[in-house]
Amino acid sequence: MTSTEWYNDNARDFELRADCIKACSDDLDISLRSARGSMKVFEDNGNSVNWKEDTEPKVKNTIDENGVGNLSFLSKVPVNVDELIALAGLDEKIFEVDRGRVGFWGNEKNANFQHRCKYRRKYNLEVENTIEFLNEHLKVYSPSPVIKHKPSQNKDLMAEIMLPDLHLGRVNTAGSASLKIVKEEFENAINYFIENVLSKFDIKKIVLVLGNDFFNCSSVRLETFKGTKQTEHPIWEETFEMGVKLAIDTILKIQNEGGCEVEIVNCVGNHDFESSYYLSQIIETYFRDNSMVTIQGNLDYFKFTKFGVNLIGYTHRAPNGKSVSLPLLMADRKPKEWANSKVREWHVAHIHHKTTNIEHKDVNGVRIKSFPTVTAHSDWENNKGYNSKREGTLMLWDSEKGCIAEFYYKNLEI
Repeated sequence: MTSTEWYNDNARDFELRADCIKACSDDLDISLRSARGSMKVFEDNGNSVNWKEDTEPKVKNTIDENGVGNLSFLSKVPVNVDELIALAGLDEKIFEVDRGRVGFWGNEKNANFQHRCKYRRKYNLEVENTIEFLNEHLKVYSPSPVIKHKPSQNKDLMAEIMLPDLHLGRVNTAGSASLKIVKEEFENAINYFIENVLSKFDIKKIVLVLGNDFFNCSSVRLETFKGTKQTEHPIWEETFEMGVKLAIDTILKIQNEGGCEVEIVNCVGNHDFESSYYLSQIIETYFRDNSMVTIQGNLDYFKFTKFGVNLIGYTHRAPNGKSVSLPLLMADRKPKEWANSKVREWHVAHIHHKTTNIEHKDVNGVRIKSFPTVTAHSDWENNKGYNSKREGTLMLWDSEKGCIAEFYYKNLEI
């Protein structure tokens, strides 16, 4: 029974009046004095007040830095926690809700109630729930995409797309980083590269570098892999589903435009260690019947691609922050490719900007580059004054001459 129903059933029964006031106080978690005032309001209005009809309910929903949600609601009549949850549209299968509090001010003729409760994400997701989620939300995708191949040509160019540190799911108080805005920024960069590069050059191969903190959180706990709490979109499933669809749609778009092989390189990030691995496994399964799409989706921190005389290594960040060790690591991990290459580069991310330090130039004949991100700055970055330029990069590689051009998608907003 809701608080409103209790009032209507018992408010005029004077023998139960004391019990009614006490029950209302316990139910709404308010003082006896506030409960008496609430009773008076209902009596003066002839027990006819219906908050759903007499007000326009609007619940304020905020998330604090610890990932705890806060609901607040102002009304002329009291509601209980269940009614507040229903107003906010929270799914109790996903969230656990603390008992609410009700504040009361005014008088019997002009009563005001402020209802509050906190909620947080449940963490006890079972394997069968995850499988059910994937089956339910990913079944709309086609398992056998149709690719429009261009006529066979003698093409010696490779396009490499670097859009690292997307941090999909991260939000900031400025409103410039949200689930929808970050997704659209990634799509804008891809569309820009399609229009200005992929549609104008005969491309033999496209390398799309994913991972690199593609997601902002590693798992449903809304934390990085090492447990650092994030200011995050509260529903991990929505973020993950959007990321899966974004990645698959992007692969289809660039393959349809290029009509060529697409290689996906999943760089293991420090934020999204688990999420990006799940993503790579879904991509590999989805494109299992498409021989023109390959993926490096394992959890190796160092990955490589070879194109003609070019050998390129990928890692999210250099071991122990020392990029001087990367050239020897490349030679050790890929000795045959090292011997058969003339142009060697490492492409790293993590720091969200281009670097000019000496160690990020040519090191023992190997060029080391770090790449910026297109994503809006986080609250932490804004508070620290880290206002690096937002940028996405496409590099055009010639099989015999190395990198012959770089194209940039730019967002000049902070």
